[in-house]
Parts: sequence; C-alpha cells; structure tokens
Amino acid sequence: MNIIKRILSHFWIPILILVCFLIFIKQINIGGVESKRVVLGIILGVILGFGADITKRGYDDLVQEQRLKKTAMKLLAEDAKDIYQTIWLWDRVFKSKDTPFDVKKATPPELNLRYWNKLKENNDFLMLAIEKPFTSIFKEMCNFEEINQQIRLAKSGNSGALSFAIAFCKTTADEKLHKKLLLLFINEQEITALEKKYAGDSKESS
Repeated sequence: MNIIKRILSHFWIPILILVCFLIFIKQINIGGVESKRVVLGIILGVILGFGADITKRGYDDLVQEQRLKKTAMKLLAEDAKDIYQTIWLWDRVFKSKDTPFDVKKATPPELNLRYWNKLKENNDFLMLAIEKPFTSIFKEMCNFEEINQQIRLAKSGNSGALSFAIAFCKTTADEKLHKKLLLLFINEQEITALEKKYAGDSKESS
C-alpha cells in the first residue's frame, strides 16, 4: 500500500492531464471532422510529450528515493550496531561488582553516530522523517545525540553534564533503548549473535 502511494505521489500530474484531456475531447466543438482531428492531434501530441517528460522525472525521482532509503538503512544499521555495542559493554562494566567506584563515575564513552551525522546533512534524507521506519529511527537517533552532547560537555569538565550522561546511559541500558533502535534493522537472533561476539571480544581484550 505504501509503495502505491509513493507511485501516485510521483505520477499524479500525468494522470490528471490524461483525465483533463478526455474531458476536453467530450466538450470540444470544432467545425469539420478533419479540423477536429488536426486540433486534437496537436493537443494530444503536446500533452503526451509533456506527460512523458513528467513521468520520466517522476520515475527517476522514485528510483533515487528508493536508493536513498536502501543506502540510509544500511548505513544507519552500522551506527545502531555501534551504539548497541557501546551501551552493552558500558552497562556490563557499570554493573560489575569488580568495577572500581571511580571507573563507574567516569565519563561514558561517546557514541559513534558517524553515518547519521553525514546523512542528516542531506535534505532529501531529512524528508524521510515522515515515513516508517525512519520516523522511529530519527526519534531514537535524536535521543542518542542528546547523550553525546552531555558526554562532550562532561569531557569539558561540566560535572552536571557528567551526572546527566551517566544517568542517560543507565536509563538507555535499563530500558533497552539501544536494543529498540537496533531492532528496527535486525531481529532478536541476530542481536543475540552480536552479544556473543561482543562478549568474546571483551574476553580477548582483557
């Protein structure tokens, strides 16, 4: 249903022109059959040429939009995985009984939003915010941007921002907001496989 709406949004002008032409044919009153044929032929040629040009542009726009969506989903999935890994590892350290108090009160690691930061500079990408699943993705990514802002402020020595950064990361981990984002791209089984990989990498680095 959604793809049909997208197609109609790009091709409604040629469809409207065709309907108007059919109505015009019924209403037109030109003396002589031959004259009527000539006039109608000229009008039809102009309309078909104009309609073909608009249709081609609409098709090109539709193809470009679909490519942008596919590329954006692929790149944002990488950001979502990075976010998940960072929060998942931070949460394990924060909740571990073996972690010193000073480490728990340290500034959380900044989240990697590299592709998001690049994509949001594209106006065509920003227009996707009104469509699913991008509406949900944009909302979640904006929340992680806020966490990063507090982390950067904390790194500059702002103690209040440090408290907010830790609180935001803790809330994210407890409410599994990082998982909520990642589930927009992959399924539960794939997330479980990633967690096993993260755990293995963590053991090797320790």
